[in-house]
Amino acid sequence: MQLHPSSLQRKDDQQILGIDYSNLKALCRIHGLRLRDSNRYQSTEEAHNNFMNSYRNIFILPKKMVAQNPFQTDSKVAPGPEKLKASESQEVNRNQGHGRQTQETLINQMIKALKKFPIERSQLEHHSIHKMLKVFPCLTAHLSRHELQQISTIAIIETWDRAQIIFGHNGFYLILKGSVAPYTQERSKEAVDPKGSVIGVGGSFGSFEPPAGTEAGITIQCTLTQETCEILKISHSGYAKLKKEILAQNYALKESLIQGCHFYLQWPKLSIDRLANIIQMKNLPAKHASTYPYSIFRCSRGDRRAYGER
Repeated sequence: MQLHPSSLQRKDDQQILGIDYSNLKALCRIHGLRLRDSNRYQSTEEAHNNFMNSYRNIFILPKKMVAQNPFQTDSKVAPGPEKLKASESQEVNRNQGHGRQTQETLINQMIKALKKFPIERSQLEHHSIHKMLKVFPCLTAHLSRHELQQISTIAIIETWDRAQIIFGHNGFYLILKGSVAPYTQERSKEAVDPKGSVIGVGGSFGSFEPPAGTEAGITIQCTLTQETCEILKISHSGYAKLKKEILAQNYALKESLIQGCHFYLQWPKLSIDRLANIIQMKNLPAKHASTYPYSIFRCSRGDRRAYGER
């Protein structure tokens, strides 16, 4: 029995993560099923029906998850809610208060770590910062997985008092405490509507890289603090340096993969450089099964693969 490569791509318009080999073995052991190396002329009708009813169980499908911003409260109102008893209402308020307290505690811990110089932060603090920053959509939408893992090595924290103007032309700013409002030089501080377009915790302004001419008018570059604020900053120069370091790390990994293969031991440096430039890195989940028209290099750590066109 063979599985066509195209059948591993999608099932009912869902991305397939891999094959459950225990279910695959059970499928192949169905009594009366004709296998490729079997002398049986054809499968019995019962075996065929069992196979068709069970073969979908061999595919591993991703779990459906809905991304949510933990810093935005759900404004949906359920139709016809029942009134809670006094004891139940107190329990709900207690749980909600505990959730907010835990969130504030985690943010305070991250702010405390960010107030240190990046070189002074411990590995545990870098890990805690990375874990917390993953919940901000404005970061996950613009940064790659490797950039997000190492962004704590260049991120700093800035404290701003109320009614101060922040110029965001040289970096990206993420609000961890307090709130700000967009501000332009044509408008006075009193002209800013505090209830209008206020940016609160989890909001951002500025950019990771200097904006192009067409983007300069879209990106918020200047804000006015509405209260005392704690703001995470990623400078343009720091982000550019981080990108270069990640490129160098990836190139070194590709080069070590090539040199670790005996087929390329006699290759000159120039040829290895050219091969490394066309290799792409791909992260595969556990038990992933698929067919690639590429040459595959296996890394010594995790399930990371490198591939290039044959």
